[in-house]
Amino acid sequence: MDKTKETGLTIKGMTLGQGMPIICVPVVEQKKEQILSEVNRLVSAGVKMIEFRADYYEDVGDLKRLGSLLREMGQYTENTILLFTLQSISQGGRIELPSRVLHDALMVAADCRAVDLVDVEFCEVENPKALIQEIHSYGNRVLTSQHDYMKTQKSNVMWELVNKMRQSGADVVKIAYTPDEAQDLLDLLSVTVRFHKEHPSIPIISMAMGNLGELTRISGEIFGSAVTFGKSGKSSAPGQIEYDRLKAVISDVHHSITGEENTGFH
Repeated sequence: MDKTKETGLTIKGMTLGQGMPIICVPVVEQKKEQILSEVNRLVSAGVKMIEFRADYYEDVGDLKRLGSLLREMGQYTENTILLFTLQSISQGGRIELPSRVLHDALMVAADCRAVDLVDVEFCEVENPKALIQEIHSYGNRVLTSQHDYMKTQKSNVMWELVNKMRQSGADVVKIAYTPDEAQDLLDLLSVTVRFHKEHPSIPIISMAMGNLGELTRISGEIFGSAVTFGKSGKSSAPGQIEYDRLKAVISDVHHSITGEENTGFH
């Protein structure tokens, strides 16, 4: 792991939390062959970060098959950040696994040598700090997340949550909410910029979902959100912007801020 105060978190030569946000594209296919084909397509298209939504995978509960699939995915993602996410129904996902199976699936991801970040649903597990430490024991990194598809919390509640994530040892923190009005966007962005300024070594990812939240998906470089989620075909959450369009818009934002042309890195 490479965490420094000045540069954030560097994985495979890409720094989360510095400059333009990295675009992450989800893979939400169900069958092994479809998953591998999609990963290959995204890597070939230049996508720098892929989220494997394991809750869509039809054999996610078969740990042997899951591990085999992840190792095969790793053959494609040598230069691509791979995020492993197993999202529960209460967090907007597709499956509810028994706690022991969920734990073991996360350990398979942590130990497979193909995954770069393991998503831990901070408010869903009984002891997130212990789980984070266990994943770290495999030499892997943890992204802690919280999704709310109903509302946006008040800024003080969001601030308390991201700091609990940080204090529990997360390498990256992620919050995603559903806005009802413009004030919700301002609250989310204020928490994001404050956390980025006070804890620059720990990347924060934040977004407001749905059409109203699109602003938060393109403004990461301004407010400090390290990663933005876009789609290339199928989406995994409301409001995700098509990859090519998103890449162009955040490049325009980067040029407006810095006067520099985008090198195409992200």
